[in-house]
Amino acid sequence: MGLAKKIKKNKIYKLFEGNALYRRILYVFIFTAMVTALLSGALIPDVIDLEAGDVSPVTIEADRYISFVDEEATALRRAEIEENVRTIYRLERSVLQEYSEQLDNLSEKIKQVLYDDELLVNQKVNILNGLGFNLTLIDVETLEETPESQLDALTERLEVIIRSNFIAGVNNESLLFAMEKINSDINLLDINPVYKKFMLNILSSVDMKANLVPDQEATQKELSEQIEEAEPVRIVVQRNERVVAKGDVLTPKQIEIINWLGYSEQVNRFAIIASVIIYTLVFIMLVSLFLRNYRKELYDEDKNIILLMVLFFLALLFIRIFITIQDFSVSIYAPLINFLIPTAAIAMLIAILLDDKLGYISAAIISIYIGILTGQIAYVFMAFVGSFV
Repeated sequence: MGLAKKIKKNKIYKLFEGNALYRRILYVFIFTAMVTALLSGALIPDVIDLEAGDVSPVTIEADRYISFVDEEATALRRAEIEENVRTIYRLERSVLQEYSEQLDNLSEKIKQVLYDDELLVNQKVNILNGLGFNLTLIDVETLEETPESQLDALTERLEVIIRSNFIAGVNNESLLFAMEKINSDINLLDINPVYKKFMLNILSSVDMKANLVPDQEATQKELSEQIEEAEPVRIVVQRNERVVAKGDVLTPKQIEIINWLGYSEQVNRFAIIASVIIYTLVFIMLVSLFLRNYRKELYDEDKNIILLMVLFFLALLFIRIFITIQDFSVSIYAPLINFLIPTAAIAMLIAILLDDKLGYISAAIISIYIGILTGQIAYVFMAFVGSFV
């Protein structure tokens, strides 16, 4: 009794006893401090400064389900697609026309020398060899006695052989094989060997090139489509899955998972605490405005304000307890634990003891707090709908 009298005589006690505004400020300060202390621990993650190659000082388990794109593996997959993409070719029809023109020009050069009456046979051999043709004296004598029309026919026959081998398309990889095939086709002809030599000499002087050339635009389009269709490589980590054990050497992939879980981020603790305080003050202001304008008789009584704050704090305490139970549970049913948070019970108590409309508002505020702590919209929806019903 003596202590109670001393407290009542205290100036600070008298200051608060005689001023309702000061009392309300004190209530708000105490309530906000208690809520901040209760929730900040759940919102501020543990920070571990680790790099690839370090030894993990603790065992780290995923506190939630995460799924993210493995950029390195995705880049490797795309590089593999780019390396193995099918090259698309286009048929360059002008190549066969160029062959035809070259054959005609080479044939004309040989005929000009062969049918030049002012030149001796030895001179003709020397000139033709100088032009790159490998013909002997006997070859030249045989050819100069051959009618021009027959040499033209041989040239046309050579063009037909080249066309038959190139009509379906020949790329750089199969060009050598195609040339060998043309040589083989000429050697299989049932004609004078000198005529075969004439055709082979012309062929050896032709600038042979592939008529099936890579279509860069079409190939790039094909590559882009394949890369677009390829699913990115995703890393999936289940809740409570062990990421790394204590004493293990960390790999780059484990570091990436740890980063996604938020353990290595530099957290702004002040910003988190300030956010909790601001949220709490905003909700207090909304409830105060409602009571002051619609239920002033409740607003004027300190006991009603204290009761409301106690019920709110109990609700947040239950939320924190259930979330902690879920975090430490290894059961497959652990995600369902948060659905058991008694949000509806607190809302019903507020509706019965104070005001039913205030119960609805309280249910909405408590549901938002559940969302802040769990990060799951499903819990928010179920808490609010359950309380509303």
